[in-house]
Amino acid sequence: MLRPFGGFRGQREGMNRPFVEFFDRRAETGWVPAMDVTAEDGDIVIRTELPGVRREDIHVTLSGGLLVISGERREEQEAKDAGYLLKERSFGSFWRAMIIPEGVNENAISARFESGVLEVRVRDGARTVEERPKRIEIGE
Repeated sequence: MLRPFGGFRGQREGMNRPFVEFFDRRAETGWVPAMDVTAEDGDIVIRTELPGVRREDIHVTLSGGLLVISGERREEQEAKDAGYLLKERSFGSFWRAMIIPEGVNENAISARFESGVLEVRVRDGARTVEERPKRIEIGE
């Protein structure tokens, strides 16, 4: 089948690739774990999926109101004779970050890791967040 614009599409994709890779964090870090952030009983609860990551390879830090979850998923030892037909699992370092509301005591933050899920709980963090969005007036 003849596709008269197929060559242009390929060129466009080739030109876009550097931009996509620049803005795609996976190109930098290897992989980006999924994260859910919920409000539960006034707490902010952050759950991050980290399958295959060991507890000792996970780091949770707080600095200047920025909570950072980082670490590394190490590649398993491979058999020397193994030949891959398909390899989709990503390995390497990762990080996720989120801003914690002002006024949260850093001693009110706890973390636990169970069944491949990291849960970080910010006690009373959701109560410090305003319920309604604050409208910002645009000046002339």
